[in-house]
Amino acid sequence: MTAGLLILIVSFAVILVSAVSIQILTRSPLPQPEEKSKVFYYYENTIFRIAEGGGAEAEWNMVMPASEFTDLNVLSFTGGTIGGTLVHGIGIENARQMYIAELKGSYAVFGQEIEVTRCDLVNLGVGNDLRITAEWTVTQLAHWENGLWKITIEPVDAETYARNTLNQIKDLQGSLSLFSNDPSEVCQLNIVSTMTYLLPYGAKIVSPRDATFRYIIDFGGGTKETFIFHITDVEEAQAVVMEDLLTVTSHPLSISAEELLENTRFVSIEYTDVPPPVSFEDIATGIAAEMKFGRERNSYDVFLDGIELNLSTHQLLYYSALQIIKIYENGTGPLLSGKNPIPVTPPEAEKGDWDAFLKTLTTEELVALARDVRDRINSTGKSPESIDSPIGSVRPRDALLTFLRAISSHREQGILPGQLKFLPTPTGFLLKGGVEVPAYLAYFTLGEKYVITGTDRVNQIISELRQSGAAEQFAENACGWVYKNISYPYPLVLGWFTSEEVLEMRTGKCLDKANLYLALMRTAGLPARRVTGFLIFDQVEPPFSDIAGVTSEGKYLVGHAWAEVYIFGEGWLFADPTAGYFRRQEYENNIYSRIEETWQEVLAQYETIYGGL
Repeated sequence: MTAGLLILIVSFAVILVSAVSIQILTRSPLPQPEEKSKVFYYYENTIFRIAEGGGAEAEWNMVMPASEFTDLNVLSFTGGTIGGTLVHGIGIENARQMYIAELKGSYAVFGQEIEVTRCDLVNLGVGNDLRITAEWTVTQLAHWENGLWKITIEPVDAETYARNTLNQIKDLQGSLSLFSNDPSEVCQLNIVSTMTYLLPYGAKIVSPRDATFRYIIDFGGGTKETFIFHITDVEEAQAVVMEDLLTVTSHPLSISAEELLENTRFVSIEYTDVPPPVSFEDIATGIAAEMKFGRERNSYDVFLDGIELNLSTHQLLYYSALQIIKIYENGTGPLLSGKNPIPVTPPEAEKGDWDAFLKTLTTEELVALARDVRDRINSTGKSPESIDSPIGSVRPRDALLTFLRAISSHREQGILPGQLKFLPTPTGFLLKGGVEVPAYLAYFTLGEKYVITGTDRVNQIISELRQSGAAEQFAENACGWVYKNISYPYPLVLGWFTSEEVLEMRTGKCLDKANLYLALMRTAGLPARRVTGFLIFDQVEPPFSDIAGVTSEGKYLVGHAWAEVYIFGEGWLFADPTAGYFRRQEYENNIYSRIEETWQEVLAQYETIYGGL
């Protein structure tokens, strides 16, 4: 059985609320529970104070009233027992780091980069209300476009968002099912949230009628979500308040991911009467944050030498290169030669090396890259397909992201970075051995808090297994190695353990074995992701019968974790090192929910532990 249920709830609530949020108790009553039911609650409130330049500071408060549901979630942090099964507690500091990573990853799904400055867990103990407060900054919440400030509240990948939302609700149902004494008893969770976007003083919302509405999504089986959007005044400034009430019951859902997407209304908030950002470096910081998490636009409104221009991405590449050179040479002249930008033709295709990921560029190499871009565009009037560098060939879009990150660093530190780790934008493709690979997959090779890559133990196992040759055979052999060499713990111990702890103990449940497998694959350079969910069975045996939930149809739900590994030239392959299955999925028809780890979550985990990239 998997662990970390509280993290699941926060991850789900933050992702959902980032799209649409809440103060619903002031407007409509909570739904009445069925006659024979258990009801649990989760409340949160988030306020964004948006600065004139589009950045923001956020305050977040969450409370889960004392209940057996709250206790279950707290156990993964404090330790204890569930029905006689031991739970390994990770402690307050690790819990705080997990929360920070979840917050960062949840907002990254919406193309927002946040830096958590404070996260406090209060009353972390069984039998108490659980309270968590946090503060963070948003690099660029609003951006300047077509003469207006615009906040885009929409996931970068809407299809993945809809699919994950449904599976997260199913996972919550799986957790709720643990509290059913019999199939006729219905469990209900009410997630009540408010998100307030407080605009800069003097800002006026464009088309206020479009920002005032209400709608309901019916997931089936009594699970519903009510959204309310309205405008109000807070502290003498206009604010958009997003209210959300999600009621989750233990009855099965009937809506599909496609239907959910069709019935979801994403929001853009536009406002005016706030000065535009006249500094090229200010705009560069915001664009870099957007590109880093996959929200690319075809063109950008920027200010060059005090003139507002709409630049294509390839024109922006050119002027970003000029800005890098200007900073390095302590230049004082204008970026423009005249009042109009130079025309830049885009390439027919873009090519970049997969293996350049996370390699380091020095300041001199960065400037040489900028000069190469400048000279090639000046001589041809066209953006190159690829740009040679000491770390390999890079795509124009990746060179643009690199320049913008360096300009942003100069804005904050006053100097260009002495060393800069290369990051590709997560869009498009990179080349690995002549094979096109989606660029976002590079982030699935990063380490996490509980997936520790590059250690001596991991490298030793890889060196032994790699004698088998092809990547697919290696991945299968590694799955078999974990299955054979890491025994299942008896008695069962729930909770989180690092991959190194698993290697030390030589025992581990499904989550532990999956994390160890991820450490092996990612260290070997193969993208890999964790998959968690609930499996449904007619009957289960001990020890799982002691920790299984019961559905309204009398079926048993048991948490499980496994993995998927990406083989270049083939795609994602199933791997369950707990059961020893590779490629074939023996329990495919038993899957009630499956949540695939996203690349944003992996990046957030990495940056929380090792620092920002």
